[in-house]
Amino acid sequence: MDGPERTQEMTDVQAKAEASKCLFCFDAPCQTDCPVGIDAPGFIRRILQQNVQGAYHLIHRENPLPWICGILCPTERLCASRCPRKLMDHAIDIGRLQAYASIDKAQAKISKPSRGTLGNRVAVVGTGPAGLTAISCLARNGFQVVVYEAEGRAGGLITYGIPPYKIDKRRAIQEIENILDQPGISVHLRTRVPDPNELLKEHVAVFVATGIGGEMLDRSVAKFKNVYRATEFLKTLNRTHLQGRPFKRDLGPEVLVIGGGSTALNAAVSIRLLGSPNVTVIYRRTETEMPAWRHEITTARKCGVNFRFLLEPSSFIGDEGKVSHVVFRQTELGELGADGRRKVLARRGKKVEIAASSVILGTGREKRNGLRWLKREKVDESTGRLEGANIFLGGELLRGAGLIVQAVADGKKAAHEIEMLLRGRI
Repeated sequence: MDGPERTQEMTDVQAKAEASKCLFCFDAPCQTDCPVGIDAPGFIRRILQQNVQGAYHLIHRENPLPWICGILCPTERLCASRCPRKLMDHAIDIGRLQAYASIDKAQAKISKPSRGTLGNRVAVVGTGPAGLTAISCLARNGFQVVVYEAEGRAGGLITYGIPPYKIDKRRAIQEIENILDQPGISVHLRTRVPDPNELLKEHVAVFVATGIGGEMLDRSVAKFKNVYRATEFLKTLNRTHLQGRPFKRDLGPEVLVIGGGSTALNAAVSIRLLGSPNVTVIYRRTETEMPAWRHEITTARKCGVNFRFLLEPSSFIGDEGKVSHVVFRQTELGELGADGRRKVLARRGKKVEIAASSVILGTGREKRNGLRWLKREKVDESTGRLEGANIFLGGELLRGAGLIVQAVADGKKAAHEIEMLLRGRI
């Protein structure tokens, strides 16, 4: 599956040419704006000096998923957003330079030194970007790390949520395995943890980064066989891709994708690349308010995805267990709400009925069911620690859906907090 994303590798000549454009700013905004604090001018200088190994080590010191983040980070809103080079021509392509410096390490197993085992066992539940980062940091600092993952493969969102057109899954999985192959780590796949409090009987601390649930489905909608959650669609697509099997689900000629975030657009582009002739993204605000990144919207348009705005689903029409049409109410934008976004208001006028062979819901996601042990009012938002227990939260479970690199930052912070907590016992 191919798509016009940031997956084209830089050649040595291209990387050196791009690196030569860096102004090597004092107090560089690119480092300040990186959630994990990567020294971008530092690693770019090393690329320019043809010290790619040194560039990699400088990146990896702050981020154990350097190639994955180099490919997937929305640099236009992060490290490159305030690049002074934009005043001359364009911002430095920091993401692709980071991927260039990391690609050899992402596809080859490498040994990583450890400080030795301290004897303290720490459990990590979930192997998405936050969990993987915590695992790497804790193991590097000498802890014994016991990993619990509900799926058959590690990686969480990276493995099951990001579609194949966006990233080379083989290289991504290798970078993930590089982390889990470190000394002092034991991994238990296909293992669910109903209550992390139980793990405290055999572990001195627990980090939980299991993500959040899928899109919310009303009962009146869930009865239709051709209405799918975007997260579940992407998980099925990724599973078949990883197994080397073709995706056989027939979505029909008129697919509606409801929602304006990255997950919705990932699903829409994937469906279009699978061959569905008409894929339409429908969003209740305007394109300007879409949560998806600008490059994702551009990619969707290049792939032939259609867009319709200021429409909100009102009802689903169908029989024999299948939707045939979706009725939308027209909307307009009001004043700013408490979340800083303009409120969505119903507009007077005729409702809009649109035919659909399948519907993908990429709207709001619900907190994962089954976390009866978790009382959110007792979570310290600054540290992620659960009051009265050596349990820490991170990633989507702590802050909701967000960026992979922010989840990496959460994993780093959790590992640091756990180390500080246990330092008296070491």
